[in-house]
Amino acid sequence: MGAIFPGAGQFVQKRWVSGITYALGSVVSLIGFLIYMLRFFFAYYSQISWDGSETGVVAILPHVLKMLICLGIAILVWIASTVDLYFYHSRGRRSALRASMLQKRMSPPPL
Repeated sequence: MGAIFPGAGQFVQKRWVSGITYALGSVVSLIGFLIYMLRFFFAYYSQISWDGSETGVVAILPHVLKMLICLGIAILVWIASTVDLYFYHSRGRRSALRASMLQKRMSPPPL
């Protein structure tokens, strides 16, 4: 579930706070990426005339850097969500295994 959208796996595991944190972090960074991408396209294409010649110099580097920063944050949130799901799931399996071993040890011997 976490591979589809960060926070979805945490919601399935009923871990609401971490699910909301990962989902909000992902949505905010992706919206930031979209905003800077649109600014970049508007700044670039506003400088091109209909005959294909460029009318001025466009400062695209600030838009591209902000786009990449937002995209990097979104990727980091996705990776953190996936790692969190993996460790929470493996911890749950270990505790279930430990509980079953204790139950076998504490059960009375067969007659």
